[in-house]
Amino acid sequence: MPNTTVRRRALLVGRALLLLCGALTLVFIVASRLGEGFSVAGLVSGAMRGGFVALLMWLGWRAPGLSGWLLVIVALLLATILPFNTVSLTIAAPPLLVGALLIWGSWPVKSAPR
Repeated sequence: MPNTTVRRRALLVGRALLLLCGALTLVFIVASRLGEGFSVAGLVSGAMRGGFVALLMWLGWRAPGLSGWLLVIVALLLATILPFNTVSLTIAAPPLLVGALLIWGSWPVKSAPR
């Protein structure tokens, strides 16, 4: 069944990219909060954004299909909210790619008719 092998690899690559992008996003959230100085509002904002990224990373293992759809929605929201330029594409492309890989990798495979 080569189709299931490809889907497993897509899921594996999607999860690896999810970890990489999620870790980089968490590092950026922490660094931006440290660079702005301490404030209660900044701490709450950083905790909420970091918690959402951590939730998406956790869902990537527990429910990859759900996490994939949420990542696609986030990517589409980012692409429509930000003005259209190279930066908005750079920000929206990783969640869209990872979401598509997670959706495709977790999609149920139809068995051959008997």
